[in-house]
Amino acid sequence: MNSQTFRDGLRWLVAKPIPTVLAGVVLALALGIGTVAFSVLNAAILRPPPYKDASQILAVSNFRAQRGSGFGVSVGRFQDFRRDNRSFEDIAAFRTFNQTFVLTGGDEPELLRGARISKDFFHLFGVNPALGRTFESERPSEEDRSVILSYSLWCRRYACDPNIVGKPVVLDGAEYTVSGVMPRSFKTYFDRPMELWLPLLEKSQSASDRDIGDLHILGRLRNGVTLQQAQMESAILDHRLAEQYPATDKDLSFRISYWWPSITVGARPALAILSGAVALLLVIACSTVAFVLLAKAFAREKEIAIRLACGASRLRLTGAFLMEGFLYGSLAGGLGILLAFWGTNSIIALVPDSIYIPRLNETSLDGHVLAFSVAMAVCAGLIFGLVGAFSMIHADPFIHLGGGAGAVIPNSLRKNTRISLVVLQMAVAIVLTVGTGLMLKSLVLTTRVPLGFDADRLLMTEIQLSPAVMNRSDAWRNYYREVTEKLTSTGGVESVAIVSPLPFGDEAFGGTVSSPTSTRKSDVSIRYISDGFAATLGLAVTQGRPFQESDYLAKSAAVIVNETLVHSLWPEGNAVGKQITVDSKEAYTVVGVFKDFKDFNRTTPILSEIYLPFGKDVTPFTAAIVRTKSQGGSLAAVIRDQIKSADRNQPLAKVRTMTSFVSDDLASSRFFSVFLGGLACVALLLALIGIYAILSLSVGQRSREFAIRIALGADRLNVISLVMKDSLLIIAGAEVLGMTGALILAKFLSTLLFGVKPMDPITLAAVGVLSGATAVAASYVPTRAATDVDPAIILRSE
Repeated sequence: MNSQTFRDGLRWLVAKPIPTVLAGVVLALALGIGTVAFSVLNAAILRPPPYKDASQILAVSNFRAQRGSGFGVSVGRFQDFRRDNRSFEDIAAFRTFNQTFVLTGGDEPELLRGARISKDFFHLFGVNPALGRTFESERPSEEDRSVILSYSLWCRRYACDPNIVGKPVVLDGAEYTVSGVMPRSFKTYFDRPMELWLPLLEKSQSASDRDIGDLHILGRLRNGVTLQQAQMESAILDHRLAEQYPATDKDLSFRISYWWPSITVGARPALAILSGAVALLLVIACSTVAFVLLAKAFAREKEIAIRLACGASRLRLTGAFLMEGFLYGSLAGGLGILLAFWGTNSIIALVPDSIYIPRLNETSLDGHVLAFSVAMAVCAGLIFGLVGAFSMIHADPFIHLGGGAGAVIPNSLRKNTRISLVVLQMAVAIVLTVGTGLMLKSLVLTTRVPLGFDADRLLMTEIQLSPAVMNRSDAWRNYYREVTEKLTSTGGVESVAIVSPLPFGDEAFGGTVSSPTSTRKSDVSIRYISDGFAATLGLAVTQGRPFQESDYLAKSAAVIVNETLVHSLWPEGNAVGKQITVDSKEAYTVVGVFKDFKDFNRTTPILSEIYLPFGKDVTPFTAAIVRTKSQGGSLAAVIRDQIKSADRNQPLAKVRTMTSFVSDDLASSRFFSVFLGGLACVALLLALIGIYAILSLSVGQRSREFAIRIALGADRLNVISLVMKDSLLIIAGAEVLGMTGALILAKFLSTLLFGVKPMDPITLAAVGVLSGATAVAASYVPTRAATDVDPAIILRSE
């Protein structure tokens, strides 16, 4: 490349600046969004896990064929696996279920999520503490209660005190000694962030317990050992343990799989949809830029013809076209990267918590992302340059130089190229519009699902008591009794209910119910409710009665069930007075039946459910629900203060309206609807502009033809049909291509849809009519211009 090639490319770039700048801004926005999307994909999937030889780490879970899914491992079974397995060089276990701790000693008590871990947990990940040491034993002694802090907790609560090791901290009312602090780089990507770690075994827990399976197990393979070899050895161990412990381990087997892919598998559908939508936006932006650069290239065809006739090298002219495309792509890419730097955090903040993407908060524009963005911009620019060069430099210069005044030089290549780009734009717009239509219809249908209870004037807050309180039955029962009394006596409160687990939450209690009067069994969810539950939520009791005060006595065997369970166990419909057994242990008598209502989310079918008197068992996930006498959340602060006054050492979440909890269930659908809808609007607008531009250009180039036709007696309808022929060709091609792409996109969206089939005919028909109608509307002005041609003026100018 020489300086003249650079000057030619720069001169061509700045020619006709307005369309050039507008198309460049479109490309920059698309490249910026594409850079953000790739940065999220890079953080979640492509970037290597931040652990030593992470590909050697395997996850181990229990599996029972009858259950059909993996679940946790008991402490005793973990000890046997660690002792007898030779395929792994390190084996560690951790427990996250119900591992919340209340940290006191500051201005406000803080609820922290942590984990109980075995002594080899950190060694398996190949990480050493930044300060202090890790655990030497898996069972704490009365004299040595140790805790390890995360880096973020250390700096947030203790100002990164370098002398923190050996100092006491108070968790759940008990004093612990800080034995270590993990480095800033160490992060876990399990079901929730971990801010502290304690030894695996609690004080009262036996190391040989085989009843409760709540441990996650990880193992690091030895060098040279494969996954298949580890599975074969585990199968031998399964057989031996089944013979040794038939009561607990019969029909159990260890399920082994690669660990890190299991962390990211849940995020892949959402990432595929986001990446696909952004890729379609890039297609639209690139087609828009290609349209502009091709139009500019066709405008300089006489210049190219003169230079070729004067002996200019075709290679040199190709270099000038490539230089124009390179400069165009580089400038747009630079602007796109600046936009990505500015908007990354803002765009990521729009992703709701219900869409789990690992390492989302670690998204950054690192070297790999920047290299990808630069390569994408440069390659796009060079492709634009090659398209322009290919369309121009192979033409015969004497065709353009030999035509006289008024000569018509047909060029089917330029016309077909322009039409193809517009068809592509319109097709992509149809794909995104169909996706938006499906998501919107699904969202509307979801909002129309009846809840089965009255959510108006309801306020709810989660209450998670510290284990120090929960371990004393008199303490936590007295606490909730006092909370209920304080809230009931608050002005503006109509009724109060205590429920566990909280409605529309992530936690659930479950079991299997059978009845001596039924040959069937049913898996059920279990909910504990206070005596104000039915009145507060406005639930209908279809059979029997709600709980009475006597049902809350210790020896009461009363239970309320929902209609779904009644239909499952007793198809004849009569349930009151029937006996049921939960997990073949506790026996209860049905005293009432609640009409079915939604208490998990709108899209999940209503499950069989039983309701027990609150206080029957220890329930860690509890909520207070308050029905107020007036609309709005004006009492939220008062209610929070009242709950706080019952025990100021207990942390309390924000008091929110029940409608906001219900609304959170729709966050994913709203996000994808807005995201796809925004891209669809941009795509449709660009496609309509493209249709208008190509028809306007065609009318301008054929104005002499139209003048001659009109002078020879052609009517307006004949001229309109000539223009609309091109428009209908574009619309027909775009509809076929767009609907084909929409069907492919709909398959990816199927997991997000509710009540809508991926090939919903109404949505497809509506989008087809809408896109066709708007395309015809965009054709109106050029068509009107063709019929307004004055033959005398046009022919006189010739």
